[in-house]
Amino acid sequence: MSIHDIFSYYVLYICLINVVEGLASLQNAFSVLQEWGGDPCLPAPYSWEWIECSNDNIPRVTSIDLHNNSLTGPIPKFLGTLPNLKQLNLGDNQFTGSIPRSLSKNSKLKLSYTGNPVLCTDDKSCKGSGNNKTPIILGVTIPSVFILVIAGVLVVRHNRNKASVPSHSG
Repeated sequence: MSIHDIFSYYVLYICLINVVEGLASLQNAFSVLQEWGGDPCLPAPYSWEWIECSNDNIPRVTSIDLHNNSLTGPIPKFLGTLPNLKQLNLGDNQFTGSIPRSLSKNSKLKLSYTGNPVLCTDDKSCKGSGNNKTPIILGVTIPSVFILVIAGVLVVRHNRNKASVPSHSG
C-alpha cells in the first residue's frame, strides 16, 4: 500500500465522519428525524426513508428529502458540504433565514425550497442579510450632525463673549 493510498483512505474516512456527524446534527436539530438510527445507507433495504444513497462500494448520500415535515429554523449549513448530494428537497416546511450559499451556489444540486413562507430566497428580500446599510448610515450621520451642532453653538457663544468684552486701546 502506497502513501497515496493511505492518504486517499484517510481523506475518505474524514469525509465519511463529516457526513455522519452532519446527519446526526440534522437529527438533533429536528426531532421528527430522530427515530432513524444506524447507517443511513446500509443495509440497502433498511436505509433511512428520507435519504437516497449511491450504489457504490462505499455508498454516498445523494438525495435528502425533508419536505413536509414541519421543520423550523434556519437551514443547516452543513448540508452544503455533502460532496455527493445531487438533490435536496426542503419544501413545505417553516424554514427561516436565508439559504446557505453552499447550497444556493451549488450548480450540481437540484434544490427545492418552495412552500417555506418565511424563508428568505434572495439577498434583496432578506432582512438582516447584511445588505441593509441603514444602521451604518444612521450610526455615522447622527453623531456627525450632533458634533456639528455642538461646534456651531460653541462658535456662536465664543463670538458673543468676544463681542461683549470691551476692548482697551491705549
